[in-house]
Amino acid sequence: MPEPSPSDRIRPAATVLVCRPAGDGFEVFLVKRHGKSVFMPSVHVFPGGRVEEGDFALARRLPPEVRAAARLDGLGDDAAAAAFGVAAVRETAEESGLLLARDRAGRRPSAATARRVFEALREGASFAELLAETDAVPDLAALHPFAWWITPDFEPRQYDTRFFLAEAPPDQEATFDDVETTEGLWLAPAEALDRFRSGTMRLAPPTLASLELLAEAGNPRAALDAVLRPIRPVRPRIVEDAAGASVLVLPGDPLYPAEEPRVLPHRTRFRVLGKGRFA
Repeated sequence: MPEPSPSDRIRPAATVLVCRPAGDGFEVFLVKRHGKSVFMPSVHVFPGGRVEEGDFALARRLPPEVRAAARLDGLGDDAAAAAFGVAAVRETAEESGLLLARDRAGRRPSAATARRVFEALREGASFAELLAETDAVPDLAALHPFAWWITPDFEPRQYDTRFFLAEAPPDQEATFDDVETTEGLWLAPAEALDRFRSGTMRLAPPTLASLELLAEAGNPRAALDAVLRPIRPVRPRIVEDAAGASVLVLPGDPLYPAEEPRVLPHRTRFRVLGKGRFA
C-alpha cells in the first residue's frame, strides 16, 4: 500500500476496540466526536483516525520481530500492516490516553508514563520521539484484527479502516482529548446498544455492528472467534428493498449489487432512518 497522500480519495485509517473486565462481564471504551467535526460530528466511536506518513516511517524503523507481529488480511506487506498498527496505537494514545506499547524488557508503560505521553501529544509532540524517550515500541502483538470497513462512495470523506480489538493496560486510566472528542466512557456493549436504541447515543454502522458482535459473543475472545475469516472489506451500498425503503446493504445480502461472500456473521443490512441515521 502506498503511503497516504492528502490527494488520496480513500484514506487509510485504524481504530481500536479497547476492552477491559468489569464485574462478571466487560466494557469497551468509546469517545464522542466533537459536534463541529467535519466527519461524523457528535457520534460515539472507538478511538482511531488516519494512518499518517509518520506512522509509515515509524513502522519501517521497527525491529523486524515487532513489525512481523502485524498481519492483516488483504495486505502482503508487513510494513504496510505495521503502519496500520502504529496508527492504531498512536490514535488510541492521542484520543484515550491508553498507551499500547512495550519497552525492551516487554513491560507496559506505567500510568504516569501513559499520561505524560497523552499530554505531550496534545501539545503536538512527535509520537515516535515520545516512544524513543520511554524506550518503547508499539505493541502490535496486542492488536487483534477485528473488521475492515470502507466508507461508502456517497460520503464526502472516505476511509479504508482496519478495526482492531485490544485489552486495556490494567494500570492505565482512560480519558479523552477534549479537542477532537468531548467525552470518553467505558460501557458494556449491551448498555451502549441500549443507549443507541433509546436515541441518547449516536452510532455509525461500523461501531453499531461491532458492539452488536461484542454483546452477542459475551466476551472479547468469543467475539474474535466469531469474526468471519479471512477478514474481507465491508463496502456498504444503499439500495431500495421490496417495499421501496432505503437500506444499507453489505456483501452477502441478497440485495447487494454484486455477488460477494458474507463479511459479518450477524447482519447484512441496516435500515436507513435519515441522513446519517441507521438501525
